[in-house]
Amino acid sequence: SPPPPAPGGGSRYTIKASTSEDEPFEIALKVEGMMCDGCATSVTEALLAATSAVKDVRVDLDTKKVSVFVTCETMMDGLGMMPTLVDAVVNAGFKAEPDF
Repeated sequence: SPPPPAPGGGSRYTIKASTSEDEPFEIALKVEGMMCDGCATSVTEALLAATSAVKDVRVDLDTKKVSVFVTCETMMDGLGMMPTLVDAVVNAGFKAEPDF
């Protein structure tokens, strides 16, 4: 089962640490403008190409949420990737921001 939420709500960036070194961190983005599977594919391809640290991307068209799974040494490394990930989505033609 997932860990309980952090006390005091969440931070600006949603990053979930994994329990295993083999599992990537999850970074959540809110992406506006995705309307169809083609949009989801464009966002997924842009994120996978953004950095070799991206291992998986999951898009939810209904909520406009994108989960990006990255491998990194620390949460700070994951946070450091945020501008690269947001820029990749913006360059693909969509509005993106970290999901609160």
